[in-house]
Amino acid sequence: MSLLHLRAAGTSLLLDTGPPGLPRVLHWGSDLGDLDDVTLAEVARVLVAPLTSNTMDDHVPLAVLPEPGGGWAGTPGLALHRDGRMVTTRFETADVDLTTGVGDDGATSRVVVRATDEVESVGVEVEVELSGSGLLRLRASVTNRGDVPLQVDGVLLALPVPDLAREVLDLTGRHMRERIPQRHAFTLGTHLREGRRGRTGTD
Repeated sequence: MSLLHLRAAGTSLLLDTGPPGLPRVLHWGSDLGDLDDVTLAEVARVLVAPLTSNTMDDHVPLAVLPEPGGGWAGTPGLALHRDGRMVTTRFETADVDLTTGVGDDGATSRVVVRATDEVESVGVEVEVELSGSGLLRLRASVTNRGDVPLQVDGVLLALPVPDLAREVLDLTGRHMRERIPQRHAFTLGTHLREGRRGRTGTD
């Protein structure tokens, strides 16, 4: 079954690893409880957003690495160039591994998805980990499977945000006053923090 339900510390992660494309986070939040496969499939079905006007004819799910090749019209998850030409991928999952272990904060579940784009000769490995404390971590690595060098300009992992989210909390600061929390409205567009000091800054 392509739906994986990971649980820890009152948190549920419902991950769809089936086709098309790379894995999608369907639910990331409060624990959904101990659900059987039939119920999980129903939860996944009702979480599909309705189609609206001026969009694609079919639903385009948000993958952890969104791909324009699959119809995603937002910021792409990968920015790749080869020999002066932009590379637009359309990955197909080749392998999914689920492992569990025990870390410092309890039981940890980790999903590793390996996918390839045979046309563009690019491979990707995506790791999704739910720690024992309920923390969700993502990581991705890109592999050039072709003879021509591949330039990787950006790898941007994505997670869905629930409709009830109203503000963004991040940290700012300066020397002797590091990591000061700041909050602002969750609006459309990009919230960008840059570090240009050559190393991790005081914020």
